[in-house]
Amino acid sequence: MTAPSGSASPPLTAFTEEQRRENERCLDELVELIASRQALAFVGAGSSIPLGFRTWEGLLDELASHAASLGTGFVEQKPNDAGEYLDYASRIKEHILHCSGPKGYGEIIQKLFMRNRATIGLTDFHRDLVNLPFRAILTTNYDAVLETALGEQFPEGDEPHPVPIWNGDTTLVSPAIRSIAIGTPIQHVIHVHGYFGIVNSIVLSREDYEQAYGTHLDLPPASPMGEADRSPAANLPNFERLFLLMVALMATRRLVFIGFGWQDEVLRGILERVSSALLEWHGAVHFTVSPISSSSPELARARASKLKQTLGIETVFYEEVTDGDHSQRDELIHTLRERVEARLAPSKARSLASQVASHPAVSTTPATWVKANNARQRRRIENK
Repeated sequence: MTAPSGSASPPLTAFTEEQRRENERCLDELVELIASRQALAFVGAGSSIPLGFRTWEGLLDELASHAASLGTGFVEQKPNDAGEYLDYASRIKEHILHCSGPKGYGEIIQKLFMRNRATIGLTDFHRDLVNLPFRAILTTNYDAVLETALGEQFPEGDEPHPVPIWNGDTTLVSPAIRSIAIGTPIQHVIHVHGYFGIVNSIVLSREDYEQAYGTHLDLPPASPMGEADRSPAANLPNFERLFLLMVALMATRRLVFIGFGWQDEVLRGILERVSSALLEWHGAVHFTVSPISSSSPELARARASKLKQTLGIETVFYEEVTDGDHSQRDELIHTLRERVEARLAPSKARSLASQVASHPAVSTTPATWVKANNARQRRRIENK
């Protein structure tokens, strides 16, 4: 990838000059949010596709072919309606389990996602992404791309842990959630819909979604604000921790969606309910980085307008020059990193100068200072 010169954002030929300035304003706001260290990254399948991993629909295609090869009883026919994909996933999973059992299902999932971390082939996009000072990283992806990027870019830290919420290790789930409030360096990647290495954490089918979130998916749509029945929560007391976590984060944190296509009806439905209950209409709370094509810019702008009105999400566009070409997204993330680092440079210098003034004998290397500070704290505890 060729880095943009200076900190200029990639040009947008799909925009008028006025629209370009508006997009630049949104980008400036996103820079300020990320520089505040309060934003959470929510990463979708678009970040892993360049490395050969599949979209959710692509995964279903692979699993459907596998299911058809196992024996009679399964018809490999994709749904015509997007709302039927969860039921299609249920049929696929049920047939695989019937023919080869949980072990066979686990083996095909791991076969599709297992990669040696040394051969994943990270791009500059992934390196730039994990260097942005997000408070936490969440993903709907099953793969280990983000853990690999964190491990490569911060080798001096602890190895990052994949943390699935549903059926995940509670000894990792609790620290991962607490770290969001504390703001410690990222040591966990929260896998909202599971991690391939823990197969029973994978949220794939309709039944998986209902069990993971603790509710049925045929909830009525959110009612307009002000109506007494606008929230269905009072009638659904058995929400699981995945649902509770998503509601808590969407209501109290600001999310930045990257590589996220918004096809997930469940996550979108939860955010819509949170927005209708708690957030200002037409006000932006979250951000998404999305493509816009010069061949159909009106469609992308209409989608962005709807996201802002219904979900409180502001869109920062990058141009998709040709179908499937997301190189401008990579440049946009690089621009974000440059601008955020420039924004934080003065405060970093002041912080380091303050540390040296307080502890002149301590090395100015941040990792060394942290170790020395931890040692001092331990001595204080032992003296008490």
